[in-house]
Amino acid sequence: MAEERKTLTLKRPAPKADVNEPAADVIKTPASLSAPGTVTVRKGKKTIVNVTQPPKWKKKKPTAPPPVAKKEKLKPAPKPKPAPVAKVPKKVKPPRSPRRVTLEYAIAQLAPHWPELFNPRGLKLMAIGLQAQLLQDIQTRNLPLSNKVARRCLHAVSHSPEYLSLMVAGMPRYGLNGEEQGIVTKAEQAYAFDKMSEIWQLRVKAPILSEVPHE
Repeated sequence: MAEERKTLTLKRPAPKADVNEPAADVIKTPASLSAPGTVTVRKGKKTIVNVTQPPKWKKKKPTAPPPVAKKEKLKPAPKPKPAPVAKVPKKVKPPRSPRRVTLEYAIAQLAPHWPELFNPRGLKLMAIGLQAQLLQDIQTRNLPLSNKVARRCLHAVSHSPEYLSLMVAGMPRYGLNGEEQGIVTKAEQAYAFDKMSEIWQLRVKAPILSEVPHE
């Protein structure tokens, strides 16, 4: 029979463990103490370090937990719009009466309230102090006539040429109800004459309006 040829190999067979060989000593060294999972074994003259647990730098970092979905903030409900406030209409002021009024306008304002004294058909001379009595009567009777308009109307009547021409010494004066209250003196007659001259001069420079709106 032919002899079997041995196959050459570079691998050396592992030495068989000797049963009678004493067990290796386990030694605790600073390296094994500092690195958990490291065991230092001395076998004969050689010291073998067996790493049973990988070092910390080789350990896999724990995976971060999945991000928690943020809760969407609920938008606050829109505030109800306030109900529109009805605009209060502004009071329309009546047009102002001019400072100078005509005799016709003055009689038209005064005659409805004191017909015995202010008559469109003919003028009567007013008693001294009549203005204070007339303003008091407006408040007492609550007449729809302002004090300002009343003063301007009285001024228009007493300074008109038609009224001043009646101021003759001895002529009677009348109250609100048409009763006689005193007479015209000579001094008042002279005053009326001088006043008529001034009025005619003023009328030439600033004529009076014929139409005046009611206040």
